[in-house]
Amino acid sequence: YDLIDTDFAPQVAATYPVLLIPSGGLFGLEGSASFRARLAQYASQGGVILASSQQRGYEFSALPGGLSGYGWAEDQSCFGASVYFPQYHQALSGFNRSSLTALVDGYFTTYPTATVSLLDRSKNGASAAVLYPYGDGYVIATTIYADWGRSNFQYGQDDVRIWRDLIAWGALIET
Repeated sequence: YDLIDTDFAPQVAATYPVLLIPSGGLFGLEGSASFRARLAQYASQGGVILASSQQRGYEFSALPGGLSGYGWAEDQSCFGASVYFPQYHQALSGFNRSSLTALVDGYFTTYPTATVSLLDRSKNGASAAVLYPYGDGYVIATTIYADWGRSNFQYGQDDVRIWRDLIAWGALIET
């Protein structure tokens, strides 16, 4: 855990409106009450948490709100036409088609009632990217692993645009 600073001040939400959690970045932290409390406080104070895919679905429980599902070690990864838009949302407004090719591995089965599914899996219709309010902020969780894919030469333009849109929305949304 030396590479992950889990001891951040949640008040940084005023200066840094988007907190990116990379693929696998929640590993082992679902049991840390102090880390979970810091994330909850960060979002409550207006921050936007943006989490990428995790190895096991239960690792998403480190995020505020009660999220769980399947991670990359529990699902079959997909790429070509792997996700689609179940509805329009401005957080992903940079696309003009309904199906996307993205590196996705896992899906969500449990989420808060106010959750909006941004992207659903083509293979089973389950949510691959969700957004929900938490306090004055938001949580966006995905099972997309474009960060890992980029460093391993396995990503496409849709992956790049998805992250561009989500980061821009998180940075510009007024909470």
